[in-house]
Amino acid sequence: MLMLLSRSILALGSALFAAFCLPVAAQGKDELWDITMKMEMAGMPMSMPARTQRMCLEKSAGDEQFVPKQEDCKAVETKRTGNKLTYKMVCTGKNPMTATGEMTFSEGAYEGRMHMTGKMEGQPVDMTQNYSGKRVGNCTSTVKADIKAIEDRSKQSMAEACKGGIDRLQWQMFVDAKAPCAAQKAEFCGAVSAKARAMPDPSEYLASIRKYADLGTAMSKCGESLAGVTKAACARGMDTRNWTFIGAGHCDDDVRTVGAANCKGRSFTAVPGGMGPVCSRYATIARGGQAPAETFDAASARPAGTPQPAPAPADPVTEGVNQLRKLLPF
Repeated sequence: MLMLLSRSILALGSALFAAFCLPVAAQGKDELWDITMKMEMAGMPMSMPARTQRMCLEKSAGDEQFVPKQEDCKAVETKRTGNKLTYKMVCTGKNPMTATGEMTFSEGAYEGRMHMTGKMEGQPVDMTQNYSGKRVGNCTSTVKADIKAIEDRSKQSMAEACKGGIDRLQWQMFVDAKAPCAAQKAEFCGAVSAKARAMPDPSEYLASIRKYADLGTAMSKCGESLAGVTKAACARGMDTRNWTFIGAGHCDDDVRTVGAANCKGRSFTAVPGGMGPVCSRYATIARGGQAPAETFDAASARPAGTPQPAPAPADPVTEGVNQLRKLLPF
């Protein structure tokens, strides 16, 4: 555990340092700084060696931009008195911590100290980080351009995820106020309604039932009724004498009616032509859900026991939609 904790502390120090030190661009109007950091922990025989790296800060950078931080950490209190800045930072997530620190500024330089307490890998920790900075020249900060690029990539990823959610009728991405694609709920429900209008066609009905994992919920979330669509598809199946569809398990009320007239009391070889799927389903219903020894598969009209192709896997609900996290230290 000690070795694991040591590696975690070194990783945290590296993360803090990397987040604090932004990429340096060419000569320009902004300020170029050399930043040195060293982290220590009470009771630990090893400490992270001091590291120095250059960073470029916008000329108008506020005090908070000098405070080192990492992902899941946020400065909650800052106070500037003269040339001294004090602050408090809270880190949430896997390694919750609280930090307090102070910085003293001078002409073209500063030095600071941050004390962190909390838990890492489930173990209590008490760490101190000392850091200092010295201005060494000018540069051109790319922070705003970098942020815009991250935001643009995030927006593009989100747009692609939402489009895929509409194609797959994944209602979880749209219908709740906090859903990632809530702004496109109207477009999503438009796609659901279009699907509902097409599904009275038996072939479209079967294709949709097999394709969409939670179609009934998607329809109900958008004011449509799968039961109503099913009734319409069954009516069309009856009108067109599509006995394969009627016997597929979605039109059992019709199966009972037609089966009583055409299947009841007859052997398999005596059923009317084309009625095999209906009679098979009727026999299953009549026997309390137990399929007869010799029958047809209701969905495909194959004799029972004939191997069927493996069903296509249902599309999983898209999770972990890419969301922008501000990793930059302000």
